[in-house]
Order: sequence, then structure tokens, then C-alpha cells
Amino acid sequence: METFNKALNFIKEQENNPTALTCLIERLLVAASDKQIATALQETEDFLTLLNKQNENI
Repeated sequence: METFNKALNFIKEQENNPTALTCLIERLLVAASDKQIATALQETEDFLTLLNKQNENI
């Protein structure tokens, strides 16, 4: 959990720095298995679909 929190803090600190965030994402993708990447991608796409539907109803 410590590593997760450290990564989350890094993301929050760098939210306006696309270069740093891109670098982090690239490193995470290199370290992740194909299954982990597929799961994260699917869950993100599902979340964005729900978010877009909510925004359409506003």
C-alpha cells in the first residue's frame, strides 16, 4: 500500500506535467503483465463510458 500511495501522491503532484505522467505510465506499462494492462484498460474504458453518460444527463 505504501508504493500505491507514493504513486498516487506523485500523480497528484504532477497533474499539470504531462511529460512526468507519460513517463510514469510508460514505466508502469513496461512493468505490467499483458493481463494487468488489459484489465486496467478495460476498467478505464468502462469508467469513461459511465462518466460520459453521466455528463450527457447533466
